[in-house]
Amino acid sequence: AVLGSVENNEWVAKKLVTEHNTDNTAEVQRILDEHPNEVNTVIKMDRLLGQLAPLRSMGDYRYKWSMETMKRFVSEKFVPPNYITPPYLSAKPDIMYHHLTSKDKFLILATDGLWDMLTPLDVVKLAGQHIQGKAYFTSFQIASPNPTIEALEEQLSQFKQNAKLRPKDRNG
Repeated sequence: AVLGSVENNEWVAKKLVTEHNTDNTAEVQRILDEHPNEVNTVIKMDRLLGQLAPLRSMGDYRYKWSMETMKRFVSEKFVPPNYITPPYLSAKPDIMYHHLTSKDKFLILATDGLWDMLTPLDVVKLAGQHIQGKAYFTSFQIASPNPTIEALEEQLSQFKQNAKLRPKDRNG
């Protein structure tokens, strides 16, 4: 979760979460503490059981169900390797409080896939520009075959004004 705010006419990104992956040493220690006899297998190659990057998730049942439940509802081939003391994955959230102000404009909730590709500030700027209508890409077309300079200036001025009001796409 990243909060998009405006301060001094600039977009600001404030992370409202602690990442639950192997970059978070406290989170890794939590996993190791929950599975003390699996220190060499529970976290491998910076992933849970060598497979999953996030260490908390609302989905990914394969890392939460008991072996009996896994065998009953899905094929054994879907059971992760070294699956000894499930559950390995938790959906328990960290709770953070933030008092909203008039500077706060929107909240972005996304999975690790987005944050692996873009920084929080990049995402906030993209969303903010969309809201402000600044990220609209329509080519300028001259209205008549032989316009005067004044007519071109008027048409260009109108085009710029309209571009400020439109979103980037039709989801507006």
